[in-house]
Amino acid sequence: MASKDWARKISDVPEGTRRQWRADRALRAPMRSPGRPQPSREVQRQFWRVIATGVTTVEA
Repeated sequence: MASKDWARKISDVPEGTRRQWRADRALRAPMRSPGRPQPSREVQRQFWRVIATGVTTVEA
């Protein structure tokens, strides 16, 4: 039969270190996904040049 505290043991890292990790996570802002990267500046400039000629955004 397994002992009751076997599930508590997360790793072989000392308890004080784990406690500090938890404290750091509590104070740190959540890490957000940056999402899709922005198109390059040249692509954006080309897009707006085409839009300026009267083309719709869907066609551009």
